[in-house]
Amino acid sequence: MFLHIGNNINVPIKNIVAILNEDALDILKVNSKRIYMENVKNEGSVKNDNVKNKRSYIIVCPNDYNRGKKDDKECIIYLSNISSTTLLKRCEEKTDWR
Repeated sequence: MFLHIGNNINVPIKNIVAILNEDALDILKVNSKRIYMENVKNEGSVKNDNVKNKRSYIIVCPNDYNRGKKDDKECIIYLSNISSTTLLKRCEEKTDWR
């Protein structure tokens, strides 16, 4: 099953690690958040950083991602203009997460 996150992007639900609201990252200081996102973009881990009015971050890792070991299968961060609440509801409709 796939989750549509906007901008013609679908991600496999089984590979989603987290769906974060834009406000969740406000815990970090503004400067720290900016530096972190710049580093992630430079690594190539953000796939669609041209989203206007971003409202959520979706972290997706491959099924066989080995935590703690560095390999070529990195996690990817997608930006979405759809709220995290709406994305969660879409996941619940497609799976039995309730």
